[in-house]
Amino acid sequence: MWSSLHRHDHYFLLVLTTGEGVHECDFRPHALAPHTVYAMRPGRFTGEAQKEANRDGVPPIELIDGERLVSLFEKYELGLKPKTVYELVPEFFRSFES
Repeated sequence: MWSSLHRHDHYFLLVLTTGEGVHECDFRPHALAPHTVYAMRPGRFTGEAQKEANRDGVPPIELIDGERLVSLFEKYELGLKPKTVYELVPEFFRSFES
């Protein structure tokens, strides 16, 4: 697919249902096998990636950046559950100091 070195500024999530191969990231090979999920942290969409995503003769691939990926995980609650977080206000507690 891509042969030149590149970086991503988005999260990359690959859900492989069939096929196999090897993806090299940071000079390390990673085996890709059926029924696996492969995720990469940010780098950037290369021009070659964008061309491949819209190559003639094959179904288009939607490239999703990190913010959109997180919003989709939130929307569909994929591996997430809502959590309320409180931040302490130190000034309030200082009034109880002696």
